[in-house]
Amino acid sequence: MVQGANDLRGRTIVIMRALNQAEETVELIKSMGGKPYLLPMIKLKPLKPISKIKSFINDLESGKIFSIIFMSVNSVKYFYKIIDEMNIEVNFKVREAMKNTILIAVGPKTAKALEEFNVIIPREFSSNGLIEYLKDLDLKNKIIYIFRSKDANSILRENLIKYNAIVKEIYLYKISLSSKFHFKEKFLKDLNDGRINAIIFGSSKNVRAFFQIFPELKSLINKLTIVAIGPITANTLMNYGVKADVIPRDYTFEGALRALADFWSN
Repeated sequence: MVQGANDLRGRTIVIMRALNQAEETVELIKSMGGKPYLLPMIKLKPLKPISKIKSFINDLESGKIFSIIFMSVNSVKYFYKIIDEMNIEVNFKVREAMKNTILIAVGPKTAKALEEFNVIIPREFSSNGLIEYLKDLDLKNKIIYIFRSKDANSILRENLIKYNAIVKEIYLYKISLSSKFHFKEKFLKDLNDGRINAIIFGSSKNVRAFFQIFPELKSLINKLTIVAIGPITANTLMNYGVKADVIPRDYTFEGALRALADFWSN
């Protein structure tokens, strides 16, 4: 166990990641001395925008693309899945042509999923961090592709358009409320019994899903330590009357857990 400021001290932390994404976060919480509490309220559904992917490939092979942005590990995962299902020749040409564009990944885990390429990671793992990095480049009439979730906000696209870029978003998956949410009664009981110490909200979608299922809990969860993975998520919480106690500098689950441990140690 990591000691000192990285010690979660046996406290119970709620995470709302989809079950197929939660394993690494669960293990990290345990390694820091905490108790993970899974509340998987959302699920990911892959999309297959084949016609848009084909247009992307045409632009890529003709050298028209200035930059490609992957907003998450899942965007890389579902992108690879689509091109891997194409024929070997297309797959090879796509990967070779991507080496001649500016590839940008939001966060180190997204970059790791693209480790066969040279990838730029903005200092801030968010749309605002991307804007800060790109704003000083000449973006006029430059084609920028963004691979992301269908549920994402429009901040990045709108700002890039202000800099006269040609922005093409491709949605590779969508996030929806799980239809198999079996944990409501147990969670309410554990919350009322004081068995939960903190909740990590990993996105604005998490916030909206939580209050859709638990509209009555605004006052009760304010007694817990509330962690928002970034300022946009914190602002969404504020819209529901909930203030985030912790916002990490690195907008990742690891960063959130480190910041939570530091918050409790102080």
